[in-house]
Amino acid sequence: MTPTRIGVRCDAGAAIGTGHATRCLALAEELRRRDVEVEFFVDPSEVPWLAERFATAGHRPHPPPSTPDDMLAATAAHRLDGWVLDSYTLDPTCAVVLRDRGCAVLAIVDGDTRGQLADIHLDQNLGAERTPDHHGGDSPSTETAARFETDDRPPNTVTTPHAQPEPDGLPNSANTTAPLRVEPGDPPPNAPTTTPNGLSPHTNTTAPLRLAGLRYVLLSDAILDRRPTAPRFRHLSQRPSILGVFGGTDAYGAAPVVAALLAETGVPADIVMVAANESRRRELERVLPAAGQTIAVIDPTSELPRLIARSDLVISAAGTSTWEILCLGAAAALVRVADNQRLGYNRVIDAGLAVGLGGLDELATVGTRDTLRALLTSPNRLDRLRATAWAAVDGDGRGRVADALLSTVAARKGARS
Repeated sequence: MTPTRIGVRCDAGAAIGTGHATRCLALAEELRRRDVEVEFFVDPSEVPWLAERFATAGHRPHPPPSTPDDMLAATAAHRLDGWVLDSYTLDPTCAVVLRDRGCAVLAIVDGDTRGQLADIHLDQNLGAERTPDHHGGDSPSTETAARFETDDRPPNTVTTPHAQPEPDGLPNSANTTAPLRVEPGDPPPNAPTTTPNGLSPHTNTTAPLRLAGLRYVLLSDAILDRRPTAPRFRHLSQRPSILGVFGGTDAYGAAPVVAALLAETGVPADIVMVAANESRRRELERVLPAAGQTIAVIDPTSELPRLIARSDLVISAAGTSTWEILCLGAAAALVRVADNQRLGYNRVIDAGLAVGLGGLDELATVGTRDTLRALLTSPNRLDRLRATAWAAVDGDGRGRVADALLSTVAARKGARS
């Protein structure tokens, strides 16, 4: 039997960061576990550690296509059955063109689909299950992904080694109201007569299957292998251990600002800060710890999941790494480093999954310093954060996404035969 082949087109770079590539690598691990062949189309050269991660995983990325014609050429050259698109810049017409040629298309989005009309829209952000996709003015329809679950047991049932029960009341609980169901082949309500670029949508404007919320978070083997079987409770010592990490590039320079804030709290602690590059390292090394504190500066490392799991507090940007921290059951304090993180940041803080330190420009305030000091000296609050975090992300999201994608690929193949 000819193996299924999937192409992955994702963004990566010093400015745009590594979140797109990281979640796609996690999905690729799951697909390869199912004997699917995966080809990446991405340029990771601006981030050396990311390029090394691709190489270590056995991927040899191809130059990323940027136009519909380029996408079709790559599809033919690599004999692809489907695509995963994770980009803020790719021409949205690509999804329609690929579907018209018989490819299954999964688009990973963060709220705004940018006009893409894929077979599947994945929005793994907290609260996304309660908010419809934004299509730039269109009114999209959604459908529940329940039919892709492994069986008919309640969604909270443990079905894989990584799965854990989801407590009632959490944002990703199965008790949330299911979105409008639209069966395959039905036109979506208010469906546009053309795509945003004026192309005829033909029969491929059927409502995308929408996978939304923390049930569909894509996490790597490195994270899942470190996930504890139950929340970990610690007796906070005189010197709490703190980890500061701000993405693969720390494009906004958050790490030195946070290190200085920790020093200003005056709380004795062992602090580890990840320096995304040499510039950040030099800035971090200029921060003087307070009495009773140590500050160690390290390079990006594959040991990050282990460091997260053993830390009393993890301070991070409010990006895709948030889901990794939650899955590992770590107490987290988040910093909003970019405007496009505002919605996700607010949802996480409002749900009580982490402590909010505000925007990067707010960290120098007395109120933020006092918030951090109070957290570091509150063992019970840290324990509550760990328990809530662990319950919020069960680690089985990528399996659910792979089920949906491969079912769509099989349907497309069946339609062609």
